[in-house]
Order: sequence, then structure tokens, then C-alpha cells
Amino acid sequence: MFCPVCRAEFQGGVDFCQNCEVNLITDLPDISMFGSPESMADALGDKELTPVIAASQDELQRMQRRLADQQILSVLAFGQNPSPGVAPRLYLMVATEDIPRMGELLNEMQDEQVVKEGVVKEVALGEVTLCPACEAEAPMSAEECPDCGLMLGLG
Repeated sequence: MFCPVCRAEFQGGVDFCQNCEVNLITDLPDISMFGSPESMADALGDKELTPVIAASQDELQRMQRRLADQQILSVLAFGQNPSPGVAPRLYLMVATEDIPRMGELLNEMQDEQVVKEGVVKEVALGEVTLCPACEAEAPMSAEECPDCGLMLGLG
């Protein structure tokens, strides 16, 4: 049994990689299939695909490389034109079976972006809100900000 992420081999009835937190597979895919968008498209073949992100081509190609590093196959595809003269949306698509791993990677990337952008304060939803004027914390039931008096209209 092999880990599809770190490619480690396991023996003795083990079916889960504790380091990568993924189920093991019986055969490791050829790593060269992750080398180019064309080889990934070929490897996806007849698998059921699910669109997961719509974005610019540059952003999707960056995401596709990140997924390939984690050995998740993906392909870029255009959606249907919504109306004549409107450009179709470009989607990153992955095998439906890889959606859970894709979700974990997206959460990890979002956490990295939050740190990169300097967001240092987490506010639990449902308990408090931040005043849009002074950024003071206010209870969700407050009608006005306790610091600056701005009408919040939450109460």
C-alpha cells in the first residue's frame, strides 16, 4: 500500500498515512503524469470530473501546479457560454474522488494567504462583530458601537 501524497510504502495491513492524513492506495501513479497539463488530462481520461474553481487562467494554472505537487490531477476547461458575445468561464476541474483532498489543500492555501496578508485576529462568528468605522468589537446584539457610537443596527 502506498500514500498518494508522500509516496511512502506501507506494509502489514496499514491503510492510512498518518503524516498526510489520507487513505493509502494499492498502486502508485506514474509521477510523470503530473508533469504537464496534457499528461494530467490524459491521465484523467474517463474519470468523472467536478469543477472546483473559476478564475483567471494565470490563477488556475498556478493552482494546477500546486495540485500536481500534491499529486492531485486537474485540468482546465471552459464552461458553456451563458449568452452570445459573453466569454465562457474557465474552470479548474478535478476527479470527483479527489474533492476531499482538494478541499484540504484549499483550506491550507487560504490559511497561508491569511497569514501573508497580515490578518492576525480571528473573530468567532455569532459572538461579536467589528465596527466598520473604528474596528472595535461589538456584541452581535449591539445597536451601536460601544467605542465610537456608530449605529450598527444589529440588535
